[in-house]
Amino acid sequence: MGMSTKASSEATFTRRGILAAGAALAGVAASAGVASAAEATSSAKDGAASAATDGKAYDAVIVGSGLSGVSTGVRLLEQGVGRVLIVTKADFGAGCNSRVAGGQFLFPMEDTDAGVQAMVDSFNKKSKGKGRADLTQLVCANSKAANDWLVSHGCSFTDPNQVKPYDVLAVSAAPGGGKGMPALMDQMCSEYQNAGGEVLANAKLLDLVMDESGAVSGVKVRTADGVRTIAARHVVIATGGYLANKAIMEIACGADGDEIMVRGDKTLTGDGLLAVERAGGMRYCMGGIEQSLHIAPVPPDMPALCPFASAMYTVVVNAAGERFVDEGLGYVAIGKGAYNQPGQTHAMIFDAATVNEVKVMKDDLDKFNNFGIPVAQADTIEDLAAQINVDPATLAKTIDDFNAATDGEKTTGLAIEKTACARPVSTAPFYAFYPMVPGGTQCFGGLYTDGDCRALEADGTVIANLFVVGEAIGGLFAYDYIGGGSLTRCVTSGMHVADVIAQA
Repeated sequence: MGMSTKASSEATFTRRGILAAGAALAGVAASAGVASAAEATSSAKDGAASAATDGKAYDAVIVGSGLSGVSTGVRLLEQGVGRVLIVTKADFGAGCNSRVAGGQFLFPMEDTDAGVQAMVDSFNKKSKGKGRADLTQLVCANSKAANDWLVSHGCSFTDPNQVKPYDVLAVSAAPGGGKGMPALMDQMCSEYQNAGGEVLANAKLLDLVMDESGAVSGVKVRTADGVRTIAARHVVIATGGYLANKAIMEIACGADGDEIMVRGDKTLTGDGLLAVERAGGMRYCMGGIEQSLHIAPVPPDMPALCPFASAMYTVVVNAAGERFVDEGLGYVAIGKGAYNQPGQTHAMIFDAATVNEVKVMKDDLDKFNNFGIPVAQADTIEDLAAQINVDPATLAKTIDDFNAATDGEKTTGLAIEKTACARPVSTAPFYAFYPMVPGGTQCFGGLYTDGDCRALEADGTVIANLFVVGEAIGGLFAYDYIGGGSLTRCVTSGMHVADVIAQA
């Protein structure tokens, strides 16, 4: 595949994104700049990077060992790219959100062009039409092949189920119930190392190395033994998001952005984003909490846990016992709605009939039980109200009004309608996930890329030899996304970038 110097016509950028990038670049102007060509030796005739300061050069260096980074590495090796190094800030396979993710992956209801388009339409519905069209197509069109590829590498999954009301199927890393991702990550890490992939663990990315032409030719990292420069023909940024960097969060989400609870890994501080910015790249789609941040309802004692698959089947009330959100929009809408409620604490209520008849509801209930997180349970709504610290009469009226307004799918006549999955809460025992609070789990904003995941400058110029995969990509999602889309993005983008590099 040719390496053009301009992005495709589908790539877009906003004035807000450019201003955010300018602010960030001004903030780092006093810091060390991008490493120069003098810090790495010159390229050989065939374009391969010659020996770096540690005596070895690589065809590709991947920064980050989450699912996107490891998938990129495994795919590169099986495509015949012989010298691959993963640099990771923590231990290999740790320091990422993948290991603590819910484990859901998505693909079309039908493995046809029409099925892919239906999945694209579902993604666009969640993103209010603001997600990147080229990247959405890339993920959806390759999602089934990506899942089959994981299976071919020894990963196991539960049986597929539709993610209602969307035209999307989901599987979970086996055995499901939120427990499958550690095993999947261990398997893929083993696949990478068994194929001959190398690892440099506990190494923090400091900068990118660029040659005299302006092409990226390696990375500079800090280890316990000091700073090292590593030469490479290609560099892949797989460093995840920036939720744990309070300074970036204030720029991206406003003055209170630094106070958002970090649900995922605390080592994800935007190292790749900052390094690419210093190389001339741009942050993209980081325009506030509503558009650029994933917020989920989570128990405060275990913020990695979220009833993401079943959230839309619950009735959600605030500390006053009143509904405040259309639960049918899913768990991100619930989390963002709760962020603006007094005290932010909320309860997600459901009944025995829903547990018995909706598999994902039972799965999420089992998930809470598996992790030892208490679930409120009572034979009457009034008794349940006492357990979730709301006024019994208020909660009873809220539930009665909801039951009277629903036809089993949607409500009619309520101040806040529920547009999907509006099951009545009428069969004892009654349950509630409580207390729940909003927790930040991933970023929709990130780095500006083209449709092949190549890093771009603000004017659309490609930064040669530099790619971005996984959560570090900006703008694929906006406002909301279908649970499982992030892990699917990790594998599809990693596979695609590896294929592009292999063909270069």
